[in-house]
Amino acid sequence: MFGHQTLGGDDFEMTPTDMSIAPASVSMRDFLRSGEFGPIRLGDTVDSLRSAFGEPPAVGRTSGRHHTPLIWKYGDVEFHLTTDANTSV
Repeated sequence: MFGHQTLGGDDFEMTPTDMSIAPASVSMRDFLRSGEFGPIRLGDTVDSLRSAFGEPPAVGRTSGRHHTPLIWKYGDVEFHLTTDANTSV
């Protein structure tokens, strides 16, 4: 499970229920300016995404061609992965 809390304006905190992973403060303004979403940047690996937010509580479908889901969902936030599933987008 994954939750988030609005901190005000365009900032919020993403809090994983896995207590071994620290909450991440995220600014939508920073994301639009720099591509940084808390500890994640556009183009980071799936492993970076997993270590920052843990296993996704929900994912998109897989196919015979793509064995790793291309959408990872954390509450209201979705990460869309490239088709090789090695980088986040």
